Amino acid sequence: MALFGTDGIRGRFGEFLTTDLAERVSYAAGKLLPHRSQVIIGRDPRESGLLLERAITAGFTKAGHDVIHLGVIPTPGLAFLTLEPGIALGVMITASHNPASDNGIKIFGHDGMKIPDQLEEEIETWVASSQEIPTPELSKLGTSKEDSTAIERYIAHLKSSIDVSLSGLNLVVDCAHGAASLVAPRVLQELGASVHVIGGAPNGININENVGSTHLDVLQRTMSELNADLGIAHDNLGFHKKMAEVGISVEITNVGDRYVLERINERDLSLGGEQSGHIIIRRLSTTGDGILTALAILALVKRNFISADSLANIFHNFPQVLKNVAVTDKLKALADEEVKKEIAKAEDLLGTNGRILVRASGTEDLMRVMAEAATMERAQSIVESIADVLIKRFGIK
Repeated sequence: MALFGTDGIRGRFGEFLTTDLAERVSYAAGKLLPHRSQVIIGRDPRESGLLLERAITAGFTKAGHDVIHLGVIPTPGLAFLTLEPGIALGVMITASHNPASDNGIKIFGHDGMKIPDQLEEEIETWVASSQEIPTPELSKLGTSKEDSTAIERYIAHLKSSIDVSLSGLNLVVDCAHGAASLVAPRVLQELGASVHVIGGAPNGININENVGSTHLDVLQRTMSELNADLGIAHDNLGFHKKMAEVGISVEITNVGDRYVLERINERDLSLGGEQSGHIIIRRLSTTGDGILTALAILALVKRNFISADSLANIFHNFPQVLKNVAVTDKLKALADEEVKKEIAKAEDLLGTNGRILVRASGTEDLMRVMAEAATMERAQSIVESIADVLIKRFGIK
């Protein structure tokens, strides 16, 4: 029973992700911990978050562990707080950029990193078994309490990450009606910036609704209207060519920020990221932290007296097209010979002047088809040709 994708467990609340499943997952995770461990739980503002939090709390306390509730907090904040003494595990309830009807579960170890594949598999094995969660004696039941200062400790960490004032900067911040709404504007303002916030009023059902990293037009329009210095939205081949030009080697990993972090640790690297937006600055964080990344860029702008435009113009971004194709079976589609032939044909056509990536989504029943090429027309044509084969052979009727 495969539950974990590239970024934890994720799906439609009440259908795939139920409270029963959440309780079984947390109980199974709790069985892997020493008795009476401390577990922290955070969530984003989704309406279903509280119900899942109660179920996850039940699973851990029945397994004999003490639960500490952090409330609404960004995922990197929870990851940071798992590093505190005595914390064995951190659980984040979020579905990132997915719609409000979805939710998910991410599990972090005491080192602030997502738990390894082996532990995910052990959890999946127990969840799929016919075993029931036993009702423990009251003396063996774990406890549950709130931590009202957790977000303050995370904010202090963010503010300590840069050593320059942001005064004089006019910023637009899109918080996507998510947990960043409680942190990003405040941190930037306390560091001296003038901040205009969009997507900063979460109500449980509006997360990512026409805002955020998948709707950048709102941010772009607001920046233009306010003549802002820089815009920040929470939640490619040109890069590779530029890195080669300046003598920086680039390591390629499997999709998922957990694999990026593993490679960073293996090779003692300083920086890693992936196109979804996760940027890991290893000396500051154990996971992709959008607020930390924004602060690092803003510090660079202020310290070197340069504009955000000049930073963006350092390399030429190749035109890129991405298309999601709903399929009946992701694994069969990925292994299909006709699909492979179409990809190989497109790669021969591009040579060294482009890039193709076809992969199964780790969180949805989709194949993601991406192409970069010298022209938008060429990239579009390649994506459509591969998507057509996928739809013909595996498309949902």
